[in-house]
Amino acid sequence: MGVVESHGGSLSRRTVLGRGALIALVGFTGSGCSAFSMKPSNGTPGKTPPASAGREAPALAALVKEGKLPPLKERLPKAPLTIEPLDGVSTYGGTWQDLLLGTNTTDLYRKLAYDTLVRWDPDWRKVIPNLAESWEVSTDGRVYTFHLRAGVKWSDGHPFTTDDIEFAYEGIISDQELTPTTSREFVSGGQLAKFKKIDDHTFSLTFVEPNGMFLERLAAPGFATSRIILPAHYLREFHPRYGANVEAKAKEQGHDNWRDLMLSKGGGGTISAQYWASTEIPTVFAWRVSRPLDSTNRLELERNPYYWKTDAEGRQLPYIDRIAFDVVSNPEVLLLKGSNGEVDFNADPFTIATLKNKPVLARGREKGKYEFVNVTDSRNNYVILAFNLNHRNPALRTTFQNKDFRIGLSYAINRTEIINAVFQRQGRSWQAAPRKESVYYQEDLATQYTAYDVDKANQHLDQAGLRRRDGDGFRLGPNGRRLTFAVMVGGDSPEWVSTVDLIRGYWRTVGIEAQISTVARELMIERQQANQYDVLAGSGISGMNDALLDPQWYFPYRASTGFAPAWGAWYESGGKDGEAPPAAAREQMRLYDEIMKTVDQGKRQEMFLRLLDISRQEFYVIGTVLPEGNYGIVRKRFRNVPKHLMYGWLYPMPGPTRPEQYAISG
Repeated sequence: MGVVESHGGSLSRRTVLGRGALIALVGFTGSGCSAFSMKPSNGTPGKTPPASAGREAPALAALVKEGKLPPLKERLPKAPLTIEPLDGVSTYGGTWQDLLLGTNTTDLYRKLAYDTLVRWDPDWRKVIPNLAESWEVSTDGRVYTFHLRAGVKWSDGHPFTTDDIEFAYEGIISDQELTPTTSREFVSGGQLAKFKKIDDHTFSLTFVEPNGMFLERLAAPGFATSRIILPAHYLREFHPRYGANVEAKAKEQGHDNWRDLMLSKGGGGTISAQYWASTEIPTVFAWRVSRPLDSTNRLELERNPYYWKTDAEGRQLPYIDRIAFDVVSNPEVLLLKGSNGEVDFNADPFTIATLKNKPVLARGREKGKYEFVNVTDSRNNYVILAFNLNHRNPALRTTFQNKDFRIGLSYAINRTEIINAVFQRQGRSWQAAPRKESVYYQEDLATQYTAYDVDKANQHLDQAGLRRRDGDGFRLGPNGRRLTFAVMVGGDSPEWVSTVDLIRGYWRTVGIEAQISTVARELMIERQQANQYDVLAGSGISGMNDALLDPQWYFPYRASTGFAPAWGAWYESGGKDGEAPPAAAREQMRLYDEIMKTVDQGKRQEMFLRLLDISRQEFYVIGTVLPEGNYGIVRKRFRNVPKHLMYGWLYPMPGPTRPEQYAISG
């Protein structure tokens, strides 16, 4: 078996690229730092205090002295994963204060549990080692062999071995009762990969077809990857394949079946709320739960005494002793606590660090003793308009599929006005296209038809066969009736609603009548799945290197594709469901099939650029504004946080920046 790709080694300091933009806030004035600036308002933080001489936290050293904990050398691997802290070696101690909006376990996964087999480097350029210290990929892209870091222990001192990965894969991920939906990460050719244990620290996964993007999918957060690191020695007794009388145990503990028992013990993985409600499940993460996430509206974690990473001087990480989350249900409370300095670090653009909150947080920097950091948001658009090209109504389907129709409506949108009125002068006119920071950036795709030009809009709408108008000036469709449709938009996003309301006015100017259908997110998903909508307004994800992993705005690659659900269903089901798409989309599907089988990253990039060029030609959806000016807040006492961050669903910020190196001074 030939090998074409091999990775391994320890990590060194990375400098996260600075891609955030300075921002301007309309009508804001105040003392101290200008809201236009991301610079500190009260001078730059002082230097990090010198580190103490000890190689472990004082509290752990005390437990060793008392005989309650083994010496450090017995708790660490012989070759720990070494990282170089961003601001230098730091001191131990302190509590990281943060907030949680509801039981948002996705946020916890991103902050505290991004320690899987492999991970993204901080720059989001490549996959790097983690619990797997090296790997090999066969020349045909079918066999992946991983070598685990020997000597790693769970937080209870039990060895972490291949047996844990085997249990997680065979007993959790592959189990139809626990994981009824096959996980994309471990599938090729419609089948799950075959697991093989080679020794205590080596295993392989063999796919029926080449799986060229497996490592990238394994580094990205997802349903399956959040379950691949689970303690077999703790969870086996709750699974009928491994334990005895499991159903009886479930009944004794008040559960209907063994599945519910397993989930209650944390077997659903780190993306489930039940994982964070347990103080018993062992972990390999930097901190372990000490006060569970339950009805008390508080979650607390303490350092893992067996954590397997060290800094450049061989001192065990993490530096921070504890993490405390206050659980709140009201976004206004988040803002109040954030502006009061009750948050050490948060850069979530959907909770605290929103555009709406920026003026208040800018004004509170001096009082709250925090600063802004720049964040590059991986989204390619704030609001994308996806016309249902597979509409059940033949007249609307014919009109929506007309490219001139979509081009005309794009020219009719005054994006500059939207940027000023809705997004506080932050953003730029943009279609559904990768950002400039992405290796997949194409200027023509990003900027075509974004100029505000009413004459061109009318010209293309006429070319689309919509020349006739009624007495009120509205255009008539192919059936001779006024062309009218509804734009479905989630009511939980005021920016979406405001944007669509402005667009409705622009389209009225060129004779197109659109209505707004504001619905709850659940109903929005339900209607989309049932193909019962005209136009869908949604946020555009995958604007960075994640475009390759989730290209939903670039071609119809799954049934949930907003602009062509029937074509996406056809592709996703291998032609069993949905309807066959036209030639251009089928060529994109052929290219993507080839991309998924290709191990060579350069060849994948070349093919994906060709796929995007077809997207440019077809112009499936209409984009509006590229997100810019995103930010986060960091208290001045908080150390080792990059000054420039990235945010994306497939880049679980702040996980790739290594929170275990964060430190508190003063």
